[in-house]
Amino acid sequence: MAAAVQTIVLEGDVWAPYVMDPKAGAPGFMVELAEEALTRAGYRVEFRVTPWTRALTDMQTGEATAVVGIYFSQAAQRNYLVPSEELGISINQFFVSAPSVWRYSNPSSLKGLVLATIADYDYGDLDPYIDAAVQDHSPWVQVMFGNDALEKNLKKLVTGRVDAVIEDRVVVAFVAGRLKLLDQIHSAGAVGPENRAGVAFSPKDPLAAQYVRALSEGIKKLRLSGELKRVLDKYGVADWK
Repeated sequence: MAAAVQTIVLEGDVWAPYVMDPKAGAPGFMVELAEEALTRAGYRVEFRVTPWTRALTDMQTGEATAVVGIYFSQAAQRNYLVPSEELGISINQFFVSAPSVWRYSNPSSLKGLVLATIADYDYGDLDPYIDAAVQDHSPWVQVMFGNDALEKNLKKLVTGRVDAVIEDRVVVAFVAGRLKLLDQIHSAGAVGPENRAGVAFSPKDPLAAQYVRALSEGIKKLRLSGELKRVLDKYGVADWK
């Protein structure tokens, strides 16, 4: 009798074009690449679109084998296992409405500004400011939940309910373009660092190290064969290496 195929339960929230809802069309290039690499290694991948806070909880309880769309720095803080190959480089930027002349220089430049964020996201150097504001229930930092959190934040931005949104530049370009809001917003500076992002596995899964190796080798092969570029081209994204 043939051995049962191991199923990897992969969860992530909508973070287009990195991670998307397959029911609405494409699954996002990170999901496609992870599925392709792991399937070729002999595994079955079950991808579930899950709000980010819930996905992280599922990693703790064992409901999820892995999460997709996570910064490797955040994965390290949670002791997740990550492959040697990331599935993208993320750079967070501030976005403001078209008339705004504000620009980010450091956390103190945020004084008096209402900032829209998403629950449990990693904002790099800005995390201490955001965490303190949330803990103090400050009105200057708003936290959005759910798979459509960015869409809601961008709509709040263009209607004047918040002053700035912080998000990955590739994601904003994709989502704002889809919402036809590109001409109503512009970048107001970046906050470091650049973030390696991709898939991270739960250390609670006894096969996690095996999955990590399979994904690492699989992505290398996809890049060499040209398959990685073919997937990225579908989303209008360039290879980060």
